[in-house]
Amino acid sequence: MGFKDVICLGDFNQGAIDEQFSKGFREILDNIADPATEACAKRSLQLTIEITPSKDRSTAKTTCRLVTKPAPIKADDGSVLLELTNDGIKAMVKEPEKQLELNNVTPMAAGEKM
Repeated sequence: MGFKDVICLGDFNQGAIDEQFSKGFREILDNIADPATEACAKRSLQLTIEITPSKDRSTAKTTCRLVTKPAPIKADDGSVLLELTNDGIKAMVKEPEKQLELNNVTPMAAGEKM
């Protein structure tokens, strides 16, 4: 088994940093594309390499860790109606209006008038 000098991040832990970066960067890109997050919020990737030498300093254990900090999901404001009853307090919300089902509608042919 041959050895080579460590000259770039990809040399650590058999390329684990490259894989971690690719996965973390994809997470950040997906977060940027998510409309439920603030578009201009800062996101970050933090790479940490811990190096722990042995007692005789002939080897060192390396631990590579990537932490992503995506933007949080945007807050959504709403309201509830509170009602005091004999049984205590109840919270109620307005039921969403139901959209009509259009399952039995036949599409019009091109150029056809109603």
